[in-house]
Amino acid sequence: MKYKPKFSYFTFIKKILKSIRKEFLITFLVSITDWSTAVIPPLLMTVGAFYMHFFSSVATSTYDLSFFEIIQKILLPRLFRVATYFLSFLISFNWLNQINDVEEDKLNKPFRPIPSGLVTVEGALYRLIAFNIFFPTISYLIGDLPLLISALVWQAWFVIHKVFNLSANAFCKNSFSAFGAWIMFVVTSNLIIGTKFNVSKWWLCKPCPFHLSVVIFVLFTLQVQDFRDQKGDKLIGRKTLPLLIGDTICRWLTVLALIISALLLCGSARHFLLLPGSKKLNVPVPTEFIIIELALFAIILWTCVRLIKYRDSKEDRCTYEIWYSGFYTILCLYYGMAIGTFSYNI
Repeated sequence: MKYKPKFSYFTFIKKILKSIRKEFLITFLVSITDWSTAVIPPLLMTVGAFYMHFFSSVATSTYDLSFFEIIQKILLPRLFRVATYFLSFLISFNWLNQINDVEEDKLNKPFRPIPSGLVTVEGALYRLIAFNIFFPTISYLIGDLPLLISALVWQAWFVIHKVFNLSANAFCKNSFSAFGAWIMFVVTSNLIIGTKFNVSKWWLCKPCPFHLSVVIFVLFTLQVQDFRDQKGDKLIGRKTLPLLIGDTICRWLTVLALIISALLLCGSARHFLLLPGSKKLNVPVPTEFIIIELALFAIILWTCVRLIKYRDSKEDRCTYEIWYSGFYTILCLYYGMAIGTFSYNI
């Protein structure tokens, strides 16, 4: 009998690599739809902060490092921490979504692992347990006890949200996301600056009025994402705002809320972030901020136009994923730039 140890070893390695590749694909599919609001924004916040702190016309860096040393020794480690934290929390929560929203995903997101047949409900449960252990663990390693507390609060709120089906209520759904935006801004600013977490600073710090403006923005405008899924939401009995008050009325109220929120965001940013820092440095507000503010208003206006002009599922999906999410993403870049300009602790 001919002995073929090399072939057996090669087959074993090939199966392992195939399993790893499949697991990466499953993880990617379970979370990709939320990257634009939960992963990319904090990464851009970090990039904006480092650009303004090290390379802008009002750079305040005291490091005697070259461009590549700054990237290697300062930017990349903090980008890694931000990405690890937000990816782990997003994936852990999305597995609970997978288990609880199977019927909804069949209608609205059939490419996800369970409705597409890549994973069984039992397999999703195992992954849910694993990632919900991994998330608080990585939080503790990144930010010690305060960040662990934030992770546990997040997990508790998310479980309550799902167990009591709060997402079926429009106000509760928006409130959940608004709380998430608040956590994102607080956690990311601490990870960027490199300071130790202090839970009291979640609501007792100079940027807090801007954080509150972000909460108000998400709370009163997040229904932009509900216009695209009205058919599926109606079938499963979800009471989103477009279904509660009617599509047309909801669109016009959302347009009004978007315009008011944009003015509130830029006003609070100017008054509480930019002007105090500019006076402290004895310089005018940097041109970069003016450019970003114009871009933000342009995106808001275009989102409003699309909400009124286009009224089908495909166009509403485009409005949310490209225009509305684009506004939130650039808003995070804007906030990161403010941190980088007026903080000396990076």
